[in-house]
Amino acid sequence: MLTLIYLLAISAEAMTGALAAGRRNMDIFGVSVIAFLTALGGGTVRDILLGRYPIAWTQHPEYVALVIASGIAAVLISRHMKRLNRLFMFLDALGLIAFTIIGCDVALEMNYHPLIVLLSGMITGIAGGILRDMLCNRVPIVFFARTLRQRLDAGWLTVYRPIHTQDRPRPQRRRLLRPWPTTATHRPQTRLATPSI
Repeated sequence: MLTLIYLLAISAEAMTGALAAGRRNMDIFGVSVIAFLTALGGGTVRDILLGRYPIAWTQHPEYVALVIASGIAAVLISRHMKRLNRLFMFLDALGLIAFTIIGCDVALEMNYHPLIVLLSGMITGIAGGILRDMLCNRVPIVFFARTLRQRLDAGWLTVYRPIHTQDRPRPQRRRLLRPWPTTATHRPQTRLATPSI
């Protein structure tokens, strides 16, 4: 199941990269590079920082083909993206959660400290988008929205559910699984724009 979500995730992220490249009037090569970095850049940065070799996508070239194809497909259907906006944003959010969980899982398997596990999930979830925005010459969206906290929430649940909630009374479990209170804060609305390509 997680593999299926991951494949949907990298496809959706590749499409966001392609759309961002399209807004900058990049050619097909630029679109492919940005799509690749957006979809697989987070996992690449994570593997390098954790010393996990070989890099994951080098063992699965079909992932590279999938993200490039998804990026090119986004260009071809860009005029219809507004109609698919809700579905696309849902897949994008699902993908970010999947990236975070996978990032935490990788660090857990390598027996890293829980703090490093959290950072691994966060990096996997946001590094690709940061690379995309930097190469497209804009401030990364993650620095404006509450997506950073959402990644940390997902990572916290992934790490502390198996480690710290075993054999604990149910009230203590609830406290551990909510590390910080939920507050209603304003965040800017992010909408997809149709690229002119």
